[in-house]
Amino acid sequence: MTIDFSQWEEAEKDIRKAQKRANSISGIMAASAAELKGLIESRFIAVSSFGGTPWAARKKPAPHPLLNKSGRLKRSVFAKSSAVGNGDHVVTFGASAPYGDFHQGGTSKMPARPFLPLTKSGAVDSNKPLFAAWVNKAQTRIVNFIIKGR
Repeated sequence: MTIDFSQWEEAEKDIRKAQKRANSISGIMAASAAELKGLIESRFIAVSSFGGTPWAARKKPAPHPLLNKSGRLKRSVFAKSSAVGNGDHVVTFGASAPYGDFHQGGTSKMPARPFLPLTKSGAVDSNKPLFAAWVNKAQTRIVNFIIKGR
């Protein structure tokens, strides 16, 4: 009886390549973060939340679109990827304009006009269709890169 281990050696090489790729996903994560930033910015054009709910209209007409008097809030939107721990990566997102929270959650005198995929308590709302689609696409990209190298 003869056992041919040549296929095992090839499989072992493939596994080592996949392990190496798994430790180098920073480029894919950065691209995914940029895509999320674009999705957040698109809420200002769509004038609606990540769930598709239209933002409340103004009480008085104004010459500029909602949440876009100067463009500062939209320009302050960020999403960035960072490596943490043992090669894990996270995407952090938000808006750095100091008044972003007031628009996101509303106040006693102003309705909420959420532009980030967050719940009212500030937790990530992965049930929102746009955000869920982004997560799925990012996961698929990562898996394809690790397994197939593309």
